[in-house]
Amino acid sequence: MSSVSSELESFSPYSDIAETAVREHGQRLADLLAKSPDLQVQEVSQYEDEQPRRPDIERDTAPFSSNAQRPCRLQVDSSASPDAPFRIHRGKPRQRSLQPKQRKSKRPVQHRNYTAPAVPLAQNVASSHAVAVAKQTLDLYHQQGTFFSQTMLEQLLPRLDSSMALTHAASAVSSVLRFRFRPASSVRAQGQGLRDYTNALTEIRSNLRSSEPLLLAINLLCYYELVTGFDVSVLKSHAAGLHSLLLADREYWSKNTVGRTVLLGTRLLAVEACMAAGKPSPFEDDSWLEHEFPSSRLSNAIALSKCAHRIFFKLPRLAYNLKRIRAGNTDFEIICETAALAQRLLRIKDDEAYHGMLRACHVRDTLSDADRSIIPTSLEFADLADFDDFLDYSRARLTITTLCLTLPQLIPRYVVPRQKQVEEQQHKAIDAVLRCWQSCMETQRFAKSMSTTLFPLYGALKQMDSWRGVPIEEIISWLEYKSIIAFGHVKGFSGESDLVATWDMYCGGSGEKSIFKQWA
Repeated sequence: MSSVSSELESFSPYSDIAETAVREHGQRLADLLAKSPDLQVQEVSQYEDEQPRRPDIERDTAPFSSNAQRPCRLQVDSSASPDAPFRIHRGKPRQRSLQPKQRKSKRPVQHRNYTAPAVPLAQNVASSHAVAVAKQTLDLYHQQGTFFSQTMLEQLLPRLDSSMALTHAASAVSSVLRFRFRPASSVRAQGQGLRDYTNALTEIRSNLRSSEPLLLAINLLCYYELVTGFDVSVLKSHAAGLHSLLLADREYWSKNTVGRTVLLGTRLLAVEACMAAGKPSPFEDDSWLEHEFPSSRLSNAIALSKCAHRIFFKLPRLAYNLKRIRAGNTDFEIICETAALAQRLLRIKDDEAYHGMLRACHVRDTLSDADRSIIPTSLEFADLADFDDFLDYSRARLTITTLCLTLPQLIPRYVVPRQKQVEEQQHKAIDAVLRCWQSCMETQRFAKSMSTTLFPLYGALKQMDSWRGVPIEEIISWLEYKSIIAFGHVKGFSGESDLVATWDMYCGGSGEKSIFKQWA
């Protein structure tokens, strides 16, 4: 045993333990081998399972010290004599980690559901990258005059990292913009956009509390549908949810900047939904008009936007009254109310701001040979937001002038006051809308900006015999072709019959065959 003990002295701090193991089990192993010479035994020393308790600091740092050795194994060969010394082999080191002790509790663990601020670190890191990419992409396309207005960006960009739903929605829109305007990266961008779109929907459904980031996220999903193909059924769901959140706390959101901004961006969707449902708009109160515009915006553009806002949200009430009259309700009060409302809306205009915008924009020749006979010149605006305001104002003026000229066909013995002036205003509005056509096509925003203009434009042209010497039948065919470009991908769209049915809905008809009847 002395040879074994001398050999174990070099294995500090485990030498005492090994020597004790040899002393206790050596004789028993020798007797066992004497009875069975062919048997080979490998005994694991007891100190592997029963280590002495040591101070916490030493126990934690022992595996990393220079004096620490691996546990020993005692192996006896049957060919050796019983008096031969045991061979000591080093075993595998134990896997230890520096972790604090955790007390075991008999109580069951309670799992809690956390909201967005408590997401794992990996998601936050990915979200930060997505925010940076989304900001860069959205701002880039705004500078190119492609999609977003400055008003929307100023509300959106500072809040991108405040909500996972808003982050995913912005990433989806930025991906689909890259997919649409950069075909080289189309496959990857389209797949990423669909994933972000799905993640945004999941976040919105899990947290439907009304908040500014939530409204902006839903608004971005509306933009996503407009860019990807104008799916009426899905767009209806997003717009209805957004407007329901605004109406749930009308007093607060009518005074909130974000609430007014998202309503301004989706006002045409709100108007179409109310007209398809045959009811007045809940946003016709003037409190929704006090919108804060950026200081960089032109004062003329702001004035035109406010005029268009006031006209648009009163149109559903006018269509509702016309529907009652066409249903046989010829009460004198209803007829007077309808005529008075039409005249009030007709007086909402700002000729000075309108001509100021015309002087500020660039006039150029129409590039398309197919359009040049109908649209000789086109308008080009430096800022996309100015273009939207000018087109919205022209669309609103075109709609109300055409409706006023249609009233004699709906109300017996009704005469349009100053009909010649109204016809001149209608011609001016038609000219302005058509001159914006080329800009919509070049920026690939036709479905977003021009689609809802097709219906009042069709109603106005049907009241004429010709336009600038071009027969009206030729212009109607041209307009039907443009409508197929805008709505051809929509299931059930049937060209001119949809134009007829939708304009009839503006005039108080049922609009059963209208593509916008899906909004009801």
